[in-house]
Amino acid sequence: MADEYVRMTVPELKELAKERGLQVKKGLKKEELVKLLCTSESGQASASRSTTPETDPGAHSRSSSPEAAKRSSSEGERQRLHELELKRMELKRLELEAQHEKEQ
Repeated sequence: MADEYVRMTVPELKELAKERGLQVKKGLKKEELVKLLCTSESGQASASRSTTPETDPGAHSRSSSPEAAKRSSSEGERQRLHELELKRMELKRLELEAQHEKEQ
């Protein structure tokens, strides 16, 4: 899995970490993000992630804040919908360009 992470960009790694409920500190380098994701897979604690109730992703499920978990989930869903909409718009633009070229 680490090979897959190495091929990803920093923004992609950050988004993946956020989707997994990991705390992503500002200024993390690519290598640190890869390590964070790898250690989260194996269930080990990461040095770049603290486990206070505010930053422990599991704390959200144990706390009285199901809204926080829902918000995190809905943010990821909104991001995916946004990306799909951008792809749809790009396809429509390409179709219109092709149609315009045929008409000329």
